[in-house]
Amino acid sequence: MRHSNRNIYDWMVTLGCLNDGQLKRVLNEMKVSDLKGYNQDIPDEDFDRLVAASQSDSQKRKGLEGSNTRWLLGVYRNDPSVMSRLDGVEKMLRAFNPNNFGGKKLDELAKDDKQLGELLSGADNSKSENKEERFNRDIVFDQDGWMIISPTSHESSCYWAHIGTGNGAHPELGYEDGQWCTATPKNDSKYKEYIGKGPIYINIDKKNKRKYQFSFANDEFTDGENFRVDGYYPTVTIDGMPDSAVSWYRTNVEAEFSINHLPTTEEVKQLLANWTDLYDIFDDVDWFSDYLTRVKKYGKYNLIDESGEDFGRHKTKGNLLYDQWLDRIDDFDPDEGYAFVGIHGKYNVIDEHGKFLCKKWFDDFVSFDGEYAPIVLNGRANFIDRSGKLLYGDWEHTDQWFSSISPFVDGYAEVGIDGKKYKIDTQGNLHPRN
Repeated sequence: MRHSNRNIYDWMVTLGCLNDGQLKRVLNEMKVSDLKGYNQDIPDEDFDRLVAASQSDSQKRKGLEGSNTRWLLGVYRNDPSVMSRLDGVEKMLRAFNPNNFGGKKLDELAKDDKQLGELLSGADNSKSENKEERFNRDIVFDQDGWMIISPTSHESSCYWAHIGTGNGAHPELGYEDGQWCTATPKNDSKYKEYIGKGPIYINIDKKNKRKYQFSFANDEFTDGENFRVDGYYPTVTIDGMPDSAVSWYRTNVEAEFSINHLPTTEEVKQLLANWTDLYDIFDDVDWFSDYLTRVKKYGKYNLIDESGEDFGRHKTKGNLLYDQWLDRIDDFDPDEGYAFVGIHGKYNVIDEHGKFLCKKWFDDFVSFDGEYAPIVLNGRANFIDRSGKLLYGDWEHTDQWFSSISPFVDGYAEVGIDGKKYKIDTQGNLHPRN
C-alpha cells in the first residue's frame, strides 16, 4: 500500500480525476495500461509523455507507473500547458529536493497554488531538451557494439526504427530500416496495442548495421524487415548479439533468454586450423560443388571454400563464404549451372563458386527457360540472362519494368506496360502485339 501518497489521491478526487469509489482501487501501484483506463480523456500522446516523464528506468521496463505519475497527471488536468515545458518538469522531478520547499513533498505542494506555481516555474528555467535528447533517454543498453532501446512513445519508436536510413535521422550511419507496424508514421494504433501488453525493445547491431525488435509479451522477435528470426522464445537465433546484451535481458526482463550464436568467419578459420571435426562445428555438412561445402547451423546456411588440403570431415583451412548466414541454399544443379538461395523473403542465384548472379535480391524467381528467367522486384517483372544482366531497363527504375510477362515462345515473350500488351525479343526490343 502506498499510504504516503494518499494526499495526492485526495487532491485528484478534488480535481475530478477520480471519484471516491475509484480511489479505493488505485491505492496500489498500477500498471500503466490499467492507469490509462482512469484517464481516457487525456490524449494518448500527452498521457504517454506524462507517464514517461515520471517513471524510473526500472518502472519503464516493468510497465509500472512512476511514484509521481498521478501527481503529474493531476497537474496536467489543472494546467494542460504543462506539456510545453514537460522536459523541464521531468528534470525538476528527478532533482526535486523537499528542503527547498520547507520540507514539503510534492503531494503537499499540490495543495498550495503559490508554491506549486513556484515549483513549476522553475521548470521553465531548465534548459529544454530537443527531441533527439528525449529519445536518447529511451536507451537502456549501449555497449560492445549493441544498443537496446525501450521506446516510451510512438514518436520514439518511429525515431529508432528509422534512424540511420533515408527515412530517418542520421542517414550517414547506414543502418537497416526497421519496418515494424509499431513504427508506422502517423498511425500509433499498433504501438499502443503492443505496448499495452508490455514493453518493446529495439535492438541495433551497430557493427553489422542491422536492427531487431523484441516483444516478449507477444512472443515476437523480428529483424528489420519484420521477418521472424529463427527459433522461439526463450531461445532465438541472432547473429552477432554480444553476451553482455543477453545478460542485460536476463537481468532486466527477468526471463530465461538465450541467443544461438552463429560462428563467424574468423571463428571457423581458427577451429579448422585446429583440425576440428566439421560436425562438431555445424549441425549438417554436405557437398555443394567441386569448390564448396554447404554447412547448416541453427536452421541457417553458409558455404565453405575448399582451400584446405583435406576434403571431408577434417580440414586444415577454409573460409565461410558469406558474412551473413542465409535462410536457404538449394542443391547446385550442374546441368543448369546455378543454385537458388534466399534470405529475409528475398531471392538470388549463385554459381558453383558461390558468386551471386544478380547485384539485387528479388521478390520472386522462376527457373531459366532457355537463356532467360523471369524475376519480380517491387511488384514489377523483368527477365535476366545467365550472366545476371537485365533484358529491359535497369535496376534503379523498377517502376519502369513490366506489369506482366509470359515465357518466351519462338524468340518472343508477351509483356504488359501501363495496361498495354507488347512483344519483346531476346535483344530487349519492344514490338506491337499483332
